Amino acid sequence: MPTSVELLAQIEFSLARRLYRVAYRPGLKLTRKLIARMLSHSAKAGHREAQVTYGRRLLEHGLTTQDRYCGARYLIQAAQQGDRDAQWWAGRIHERGVGPYPSNEAQAVTWYARAARQGHVDAIERLIQAYDEGELNLPQSERCALEWRERLATASQ
Repeated sequence: MPTSVELLAQIEFSLARRLYRVAYRPGLKLTRKLIARMLSHSAKAGHREAQVTYGRRLLEHGLTTQDRYCGARYLIQAAQQGDRDAQWWAGRIHERGVGPYPSNEAQAVTWYARAARQGHVDAIERLIQAYDEGELNLPQSERCALEWRERLATASQ
């Protein structure tokens, strides 16, 4: 049974997601601020989908370095909970290095593989590229690339 905090976070996120669809029209600045606060509150409460949504938003569009670090932290938390989209983002974060998460190719491969095993198409494509080109500290391997291509074929269906 969910706790009251978890239930409130779910309700807040659901409302924020619905408001988001209409918020980005001219003159609705107040609504955008409300949505950001609701997403922030839900993410802080540990709502995984809110962590992914708000974390990605902060990472990609954060105005300050601190915003981007906070976004990365939310995405890593959601990745640790098993969210495949967040796992792909965790791979990108570790591949490029963001704030407290320095570039670490081994960690990037681990996160990409976790997302890929759950059928995340972008993660599978990144692993294929890495094996084809010998990137991310992986050996160039036609066999491994082919295995991931086979998974891509089934994931894309």
